[in-house]
Amino acid sequence: MSLTYYIKTNQMKNKTNYHTHSNFSDGSAEPEEYITEAIRQGFNSLGFSEHSVLPFENTFALQPGTETAYIAEIRRLQQIYLGQVQILLALEADYIPGVCAGFAGLKSSLGLDYIIGSVHLVKNNHNDILWFIDGPRRETYDNGLNEFFGGDIRKGVTAYWHQLNQMIENETFDIIGHLDKIKMHNQGRWFSEEEGWYLDLVNETIALIADHSLIVEVNTSSRVNTSSGNSGKRTSGLP
Repeated sequence: MSLTYYIKTNQMKNKTNYHTHSNFSDGSAEPEEYITEAIRQGFNSLGFSEHSVLPFENTFALQPGTETAYIAEIRRLQQIYLGQVQILLALEADYIPGVCAGFAGLKSSLGLDYIIGSVHLVKNNHNDILWFIDGPRRETYDNGLNEFFGGDIRKGVTAYWHQLNQMIENETFDIIGHLDKIKMHNQGRWFSEEEGWYLDLVNETIALIADHSLIVEVNTSSRVNTSSGNSGKRTSGLP
C-alpha cells in the first residue's frame, strides 16, 4: 500500500513519525527501543528510514552489505509488534547527481513501503567535491562553504535548492526530507530567510513539489541549536 494510504488512515489520530534512524545508520539505539518508546507515547505508526548506502566512505549511512540485515530486522519487528503499532520500512535516499545511483527500482527491489528523498551533500558543479551541510559540527558547514563555494553563501544555498529541484524532477520517491536543511547551521549568521533571493528559491521548489504531488515532512532539526564542537575540518567535508 502507498504511504498516502497510511497517512490518510492515520490522519485523525495523527501521532506518527516516518523519518526514524536507528543504529543501523546514524541513530543512537536499536530499532526495537524506538518501537517500545513509540508505543509508550501512544504512537500508532512508526517508519524506519535509514540513510541509503553511499558509494564513498562515511559514518552516517548504511554501510555496504548491511541493507539485508536492516530489512530483515524491521520485518521481524513488524511481526512481533503486530497490532500494537504500525511499523513501516523505508530508506532515506541521498540525491547527488553523477555520484549516487538513481532511486528507480529501489522501492520495489527492496520491498520498501516508501522512500524519503533528501540532500545532505551539495555538489559544486565546477568539481566533484561535496559540501556536507548536515551533522553536529557547525564548522564543517562553514569550512565547506568557504572551501567549495569561496564563502559565497548565496552561491552555496542556490546550489542546494537547485539540487533539490533536480531530485524532484528526475527521481521517483514519496517524501521530500527536511526541505530547509540548508539553514540548520546558518542560525541567522550567513543569510536571512526573509531575503528576496532566498524566498524565490523556496517558492520555486514548493511549486515543483505541488506539481509532483509529493509529501513534505515537518522536520524540526533546523530549529535546534548546534554546537561547533572541537573536531578539525576534513578536506571532503564529510563527518
